[in-house]
Amino acid sequence: MTFTTVFLVTRKTGIPPSAFKQHWENTHIPLLKAIVGYDFPLSHTRHYIERDLSTPEYPANILYGQQEDFTFDAVAVFTFANRAHWER
Repeated sequence: MTFTTVFLVTRKTGIPPSAFKQHWENTHIPLLKAIVGYDFPLSHTRHYIERDLSTPEYPANILYGQQEDFTFDAVAVFTFANRAHWER
């Protein structure tokens, strides 16, 4: 049975959302692949919170909830073959 982990990822203060996404996609994911090699998850999906880029606070574009509910900038879902695969 597969084992799935979910991470809430937050960008550093002052970094624009577009720079955060670019860095995560082009630096962190390749680095993780290089470090873990064969043990990399079977799948890895990232969902980025859409933000209003017209203000330096970059508020989340939300349909429901409050701004303070969105302290993170992305949700990353990693799926492994099983728990043993995740624990390696």
